[in-house]
Amino acid sequence: MTTLASIDDLPSLVPDLLGAVFVVQSIAMGVNYGANTVRFPSPVPVGAGLHHGITLAGVEEVGGGVQAVPYVTLEVNDPTKPSCAAQVVFRFYR
Repeated sequence: MTTLASIDDLPSLVPDLLGAVFVVQSIAMGVNYGANTVRFPSPVPVGAGLHHGITLAGVEEVGGGVQAVPYVTLEVNDPTKPSCAAQVVFRFYR
């Protein structure tokens, strides 16, 4: 039997991963505003290596700042489908 990692932990990795992919400058505050969708199509065995893919799904002006919506996938090495697929929402205020 294979032990599986807790899927609750996967979305908590997203903010750190985004910081490795893009930089937001000239802001006073950034807020993790939530998620439009989060899916867990396949399990993650404990100790499995993870890699990610990020696509910017949208950017729009909001009162006093900008809202960015990246689409993030987290996959184990040699995946058949992602372990987590999420469209997360961040707001950045000037």
